[in-house]
Amino acid sequence: VIAPFDPWDALALLRTAALAGARLVAAVSGSTIVGIAVAAPSATEPAVETLLVVGVAPPFRGGGLGGALLRALIDGRPPRTPMETRVGVAERDVVEPADVATRLEVARRLLAGAGFVVRATPPDLARDDPWTLVARLPGT
Repeated sequence: VIAPFDPWDALALLRTAALAGARLVAAVSGSTIVGIAVAAPSATEPAVETLLVVGVAPPFRGGGLGGALLRALIDGRPPRTPMETRVGVAERDVVEPADVATRLEVARRLLAGAGFVVRATPPDLARDDPWTLVARLPGT
């Protein structure tokens, strides 16, 4: 669902994130996490949350699970708290890789479906990763 590939390393990352104040929403099948969404307070704007990851295991993709996880994460945020994200769509899936156009379309559709507004990518980010998406969800 998320890098790294080793599930114990991924669990350690999630545990550390939760202890540092991140909010996590997960989907579980049996005893396996098959989807995850994580947000944490912004490092630069304390009144803003940063969407860090939305990941779904390959066999569970395409059925709306990523959108449901993102919606649950958004619904659980503190009232009137905006959320921002910088999404790099570099390939991380060694199990079922997808081409960059597909990854971009999935990311755009997921963010737009949740109410995020995709913005122009700042030049410094575009220089380092030309496929970076920058988006913001207004506070409610």
